[in-house]
Amino acid sequence: SFLMSSGIVLSNGHTWKQQRRFGAVTMRNLGLGKKGMEHQIEEEAQQLVEIFAHAKGQPLDPLLPITNAVSSLICVLSFGYRFLLEDEEFQKMMEAADFLLKFGGSFTHGLTEIFPWLMKKLPGPQHKAQNSAKLVLSFTKKEIKKHKEQQSLHEPRDFIDYYLLQIEKVSLQHHLKMFSYLVPK
Repeated sequence: SFLMSSGIVLSNGHTWKQQRRFGAVTMRNLGLGKKGMEHQIEEEAQQLVEIFAHAKGQPLDPLLPITNAVSSLICVLSFGYRFLLEDEEFQKMMEAADFLLKFGGSFTHGLTEIFPWLMKKLPGPQHKAQNSAKLVLSFTKKEIKKHKEQQSLHEPRDFIDYYLLQIEKVSLQHHLKMFSYLVPK
């Protein structure tokens, strides 16, 4: 696959079912669908109201403010905090993710999936998509590294913490199964 074929985003089959179940439980634990998220949603809504009020009746393209508000809520759930609008690295990541979403349904993407060896040699947006995927992956890896360094497994704060905790649990269970033959029955 062009972007990646496993993991939490692009998995399928049994792995997809496990990831989906884990994601749903984790989102509930983080307060999605409960009053726990109300404060963050109200905060983002207030930011939007201020942006619209600042326009003072002048024409305003709401796409960027709304996209940033939604992105901020996703970041709070995923990373545990929101990014500032002025954060250049975050804005680059958002642009890259936006490009990938648009590219994902394109004819060129389909060709890239079917003929990757050919599309690598031809000019086109598939090269920008590849670079965008690398940028998003790099950004995410940095955030995961920060979480590993500041790990709070006993009190997970966000999706990454829950995911790292789950990886640790599965790894421990795997090791226990591997060495269970050593324990007398």
